[in-house]
Amino acid sequence: MEPRAARLLVDEILGKGAAKGAGVGAVGLLAAARSLAFAKACEPTRALPLSRIVRLDASATLHIDEATQAHLELARTMDGETRGAVLAVLDRTATAFGARLLRRRLLAPLV
Repeated sequence: MEPRAARLLVDEILGKGAAKGAGVGAVGLLAAARSLAFAKACEPTRALPLSRIVRLDASATLHIDEATQAHLELARTMDGETRGAVLAVLDRTATAFGARLLRRRLLAPLV
């Protein structure tokens, strides 16, 4: 996909100027455009529930080591069970994507 085609696709789906205002480089914009093209091909009759592109900076998340995760019982209890852990108590998500996002945010929260 050409960079110009990527910008046009992102602007078409997310609104005029979205590609410029995304704050991602050429590679990030190309990746976003390819992801949007794939989603659009999978659901051609449905509007995509997206409004913006966000660049996730790894330094903006807090690293919680495995020992701390275990002691806080974030994803598993001390017995190794998922039931009773913080994630299991909070997880009322309706989709697999939502469940993965919740887990990621719980285990690597934004600072």
